[in-house]
Amino acid sequence: MVAMEINAAKGTRTYQVWPGNNVTLSSYPRGLFLTSVSILISTWIFTIYIANDLQNTNPTLVITISLILTIVVIVNLILVTAIDPGIIPRSTQQSSVEDTDSSNGSRRKKRNYRFYLAFLITALVFFIYIFAFSCWRIHQRMLESGTGLFGMLRNCPETLALTLFSFAAIWFLGGLAIFHSSLTAINQTAYENFRNRYEGSPNPYDKGIISNITEVLFAPLPPYRVDFRAEAMPRWNVEDEMPPLG
Repeated sequence: MVAMEINAAKGTRTYQVWPGNNVTLSSYPRGLFLTSVSILISTWIFTIYIANDLQNTNPTLVITISLILTIVVIVNLILVTAIDPGIIPRSTQQSSVEDTDSSNGSRRKKRNYRFYLAFLITALVFFIYIFAFSCWRIHQRMLESGTGLFGMLRNCPETLALTLFSFAAIWFLGGLAIFHSSLTAINQTAYENFRNRYEGSPNPYDKGIISNITEVLFAPLPPYRVDFRAEAMPRWNVEDEMPPLG
């Protein structure tokens, strides 16, 4: 008697059979949603309550620049979430060469890292822009009304709230941007930094600041290695009936 077992039914995708534990912004929809909403609401509050009331400025120009920055940030966010980060497929032939390439001393990096850096920097510029004009508007309002911050909290809470939120975002994004920019300058990954991989020894991938930045930002992207449409191949277990002993 021959027993055959099909471990993957026809039409089952490979990622369903071999789930990974990679966490990206696209795999965390709540984070993606909250990030997008916070950017759009910040733009809306800035446009309606701050930019239109600024004195001695061109409101149209101020609003136009803020909208351009918003579009750039959202586009970079979409690129970060839409492009796979370089997930390694489960393959015995590929896993041994995916992490390092000894022929040229370079590593395979996550494919969306440059877009992540672009998102951090553009979002930082966006919130700095909003924070600067918000502070200016608060200063104008305080001179006009003769009230302090408590008066601003009562008269225009949306402006004060946006200013505080932008200030917090600047510190958060600024810290991330500085951290990842420093890693880019020395050609080191966040995982290597966390593990102190090259503590006490030179980094073999450090080619100098200019070369490191060029490799991260301008080198061709590694090939796309993940096929989400691939179907899992069925595995057959064949058991031959053994004759009785004795």
